[in-house]
Amino acid sequence: MTEAVKMAHGKIRPAKVLFDRGPVDNSTVPGCPMPNCASRNRSPTSYLHNPPEERAKYDSDVERYMTLLKILDAKTKQPMGVLNWFSVHATSMKSFSGLISGDNKGYAQYAFERAARRVAFSGLEAINGPSEVSPAGQGPFVAAFATGAAGDVSPNVHGSWCEETGVSCETAQSAPRSARFATPTSSAHPPGGRDILRSTRVIGERQYLAARHIFDGAKRSVGHGVDYRTRYVDLTHYGFRYEDGTPGRTCPPAMGTSFAAGTTDGPSNVDDFGQNMTPTNGFLRFMGHLLTLPPEEAKRCHWPKDILLYTGSMKAPYDYMPSKMAFQLLRIGDLVIAGVPGEFTTMAGRRTAEVIKKAFVNKGVLSPEGRVVVNNVASGYAGYVATFEEYQHQRYEGASTAYGPHTHGAMTNILREMAEEMAEGKVYRWPGAVPRIPTEQQLWEGQSDVVADDPPIGGKFGDVKSDVWPMVHAGGMAQATIWGAHPRNNLRRNSSFVSVWRLKEDGRTWLRVADDNDWELRFEWKRVGISASTVTITWDVPEDCAEGSYSLYYSGEAKHLGRITTISGRLLERRSSSVAVAELEIAGLTEGRFPGSFRPAPKPGFLQRRLEVWDRLWEKAQADLAERPKKPIQVTLPDGSVREATSWSTTPLEIAEGISKGLANSSVVALVEYLEPVDASCAPCVAADGEEDEEDSESVAQLWDLTRPLEGSCKLELIKFDDDRGRETFWHSSSHVLGAALEASFGGHLTIGPAVEGGFYYDMFLGEQRLSETNFPEIEKSVEELRKSPEPIAALLQTGAKKVATDPDAQCHCLTPNTGTSGHNAISCDDGTTPYCAWYMACVTTDNFTFSETDEVACKPLFRNSPFLMTHDSGTGFMGTHDIHSSSCKTQTLNFVEQLNCGVRAFDIRSKVWYEDWTQIHFTHGPWVSDQTVASAMPDVVTWAQSHPDEMVVVVISHCEVCKHKNECKSESSNPDASCTYSQFKSAYEAVGMKVQFDCSTLNTWTLDEARDFAQMDGGGRALVIPGEGYCVNSGYDSSVTSESAVWPYLQQREADAHSITTPYQTQAFIQQKGAIVPRSASVNLGVASRAGQYPGGDFEGVNFLEINLACAYGPTIAQSLGATVSSDDYSQCQSACSYACSRYDACEQ
Repeated sequence: MTEAVKMAHGKIRPAKVLFDRGPVDNSTVPGCPMPNCASRNRSPTSYLHNPPEERAKYDSDVERYMTLLKILDAKTKQPMGVLNWFSVHATSMKSFSGLISGDNKGYAQYAFERAARRVAFSGLEAINGPSEVSPAGQGPFVAAFATGAAGDVSPNVHGSWCEETGVSCETAQSAPRSARFATPTSSAHPPGGRDILRSTRVIGERQYLAARHIFDGAKRSVGHGVDYRTRYVDLTHYGFRYEDGTPGRTCPPAMGTSFAAGTTDGPSNVDDFGQNMTPTNGFLRFMGHLLTLPPEEAKRCHWPKDILLYTGSMKAPYDYMPSKMAFQLLRIGDLVIAGVPGEFTTMAGRRTAEVIKKAFVNKGVLSPEGRVVVNNVASGYAGYVATFEEYQHQRYEGASTAYGPHTHGAMTNILREMAEEMAEGKVYRWPGAVPRIPTEQQLWEGQSDVVADDPPIGGKFGDVKSDVWPMVHAGGMAQATIWGAHPRNNLRRNSSFVSVWRLKEDGRTWLRVADDNDWELRFEWKRVGISASTVTITWDVPEDCAEGSYSLYYSGEAKHLGRITTISGRLLERRSSSVAVAELEIAGLTEGRFPGSFRPAPKPGFLQRRLEVWDRLWEKAQADLAERPKKPIQVTLPDGSVREATSWSTTPLEIAEGISKGLANSSVVALVEYLEPVDASCAPCVAADGEEDEEDSESVAQLWDLTRPLEGSCKLELIKFDDDRGRETFWHSSSHVLGAALEASFGGHLTIGPAVEGGFYYDMFLGEQRLSETNFPEIEKSVEELRKSPEPIAALLQTGAKKVATDPDAQCHCLTPNTGTSGHNAISCDDGTTPYCAWYMACVTTDNFTFSETDEVACKPLFRNSPFLMTHDSGTGFMGTHDIHSSSCKTQTLNFVEQLNCGVRAFDIRSKVWYEDWTQIHFTHGPWVSDQTVASAMPDVVTWAQSHPDEMVVVVISHCEVCKHKNECKSESSNPDASCTYSQFKSAYEAVGMKVQFDCSTLNTWTLDEARDFAQMDGGGRALVIPGEGYCVNSGYDSSVTSESAVWPYLQQREADAHSITTPYQTQAFIQQKGAIVPRSASVNLGVASRAGQYPGGDFEGVNFLEINLACAYGPTIAQSLGATVSSDDYSQCQSACSYACSRYDACEQ
């Protein structure tokens, strides 16, 4: 901070300051969900304790407005900076992440400075970083996002939800965690779910967008005059009088019981503590008092707080909580900034700002339009500051108001006196308190010094422990782990630990494109053993990243024998740490890629079957709806008027029609916020399309279909097409009509859609056929027929959809849109189409579904249609005396466990065995035989499966040979004497704990659930052994596939056969062995996965063994596209193994 002040002081020049204020809502942030766009009150029950007449002056329990200063160069009129205040906690980046960042405020600042370019601000001469010219955070434009009164304001805008019930939970005692409370256990939901990086970015970006909107419109001068005051006050015994003459006095600091509970934003994870706890139980009070025993006077002073920690007596080696605190008051023209040493709650900040403004306006120093902002946590930290009324409630903020119930009153009085002093132009010498300044030694107490740094045994600093993949796509991730040193040796202020460099076109010059101030680049340090260190560099490659060669670079210092030396620079400039970034090519999707002309297909039979399913579900839903209890409810409109309605009967459309026919005709969707608990399952409701935005799906206010009955008393807003949400809803519904028209006209299989920014679309798979503009009239005719159909376009909300979205074993009731030829038109899930939902929806378009006894769709995937990533000749090439043969790279470079870590879930096993000893089944490929056997290698697979209980490993036995003489089993040139009998393998695999099923009829009729249940091993984990090619598994090889152009016709033929093949089968590998004509390209293989996998973008349900030659070639990406889970630890081990293999063998080019 000192360095920043010095740098700013060295660049002082005249400036023009403009001033404005605006909301942070959907008027400044397009599409922002309301009412909680970027903030929400985490203690609403405390806020309600403030006087009703005071609350009535404000439209929200949080401050939704941002106050902003726009700073221009006085001479050139070019933007120099922006400074703004908005009230929200910077706690999106949770503490458990271990990452140091500016949180959502820091991201907002980063986004604003990054946008400060010539295009954004016409005439701005220099470009702000990051760029090849200037690193991030440096440049002529500076953005600062300060915090207002945010003590009770959370960035977790989706509210607090009870873990037991899954419904909104804002109770007085809502506890982050509790073992024996009779109150709900609640947790806060951020906009990004469990993805804290996304949550931080979302809240930061919303602040940036609002600030940018206000900045662009700022025209009013802030006015003239600059003044400031600073005053130190002893807060432990400060006496004063309120404006009505009532006396007040602060107390020595103490923390209440609810402080130990933490908040729903940041729980303490300590049992038996909850918010609003007065009194606590005797045991907990006893434990706290072992540290500090509060005197009776302190108990009376802090009442009704039940003191857990009496911090006023904790003074060694220095005060646990400060006693003497600084207060600041600054005035810039018509803006006054109150720098307070604590976290004021929303109402505390409003009340204090009002008192300060009154003092200035009365003296004519501030205009009635002037503003006062409370800047939280300035010049020290005195804990939270709740109002007197909020303090009585003793939620977290009240329990953390350390200086007693009159803390806020005292601080407001101090600032009022300072305001009156400044307004009168006087400088008083207040009876003072000299702050206790800690010595440099005290500041560093508890910070252990770095003793020594050493490289790994047998290595050196800068060695790559885990390298990046050789090819990374724009929008993907590059990650490498390097042996480095302790970062405390040099904190690298105004510099960077890691950076990304791009090789220029000349092939010699490197340009920096990112450093660790950039959002997409992360630096993580970890101590290994006593003195070694690893440094992990993670780069989320931007979507617009240009094609080229990039290098990840680490800069560090190591300490050895007391001396610190640089270990960065040329030491780390090595080929293996380069990242090649290329555009993501999706082959086969451009016009002309599919051969042959388009031939309209007959209407598929599944459409009628799907209508029958709809009719059954619709009839049941209507019966359930009729049984719902009907009761009077009140619907509050935006203008405050109230309409009487009936729960489970009245719809938003009926409310609109009751106002005016024009309003009903122009409304597209409703926004509903319930004022009472409702039945969240809502099984028989008529619902919106179901694919709602992820951020809205958990919000208290939610989009609601106009024809969906209301469930309880609520606030209701009718949204028209001119609203972003209205357009998205309308386009989403329209896309379903388009999809139904495509199915009815051409009989294709829908893949992915529908609404995008600016319109809607639908992708459809048609095999070898393709559409062109000549087909548009036919499509438009079909759409028009559907539009004029008397049947409504509706959606049926099904229970259990949220479970299906996260549990692939669950029963799903999701169906794709039907054509409207009879009945109703669509079925979807309440939380939108997910990869798992797409999986279950697929089987409704085939014969793989039945009706259960409850007349609901029992739609479960079959084992033969469940995708697995399989390696070719999985058991050879890595073990025993016969390693990789450089003459022909037809075998694996990784062992079984390493393949599993890379996402492989099925093994193609080729075996050779001496006919008299079936305990020694060797792995083989052609003439090569491994020393390893089933008995020696497969136990490692079993152990891996036991440590990954959610995954299933499948061993596919094929090409087994029996040799007559024992020595021939180890010979590369032996000829087989006979083929194996699969039954002979059973005892060998069962001996290592695996489950064996060689009955083809059973395998071909199993559901995936049944296969997983059978594969459950006695010691945990799932491993299943099945017969391979020529037996239960149908080989999908095609020897004619010798070029890339032959890949897609081959795939299309496999897709055409998908619904007729009744056995598991393999699809040929497209990363071919050395010497093949087909290009060895990871992007080709990824393209195969995208067409074959069970996720949006590929509707080919038939593939189950997608066979590749090398697990290192995009294995984790392909595996995850097929539904497998690759953990970060597995991914790291996979990278390490692949890096080692490529360094030894001639396999990298594949």
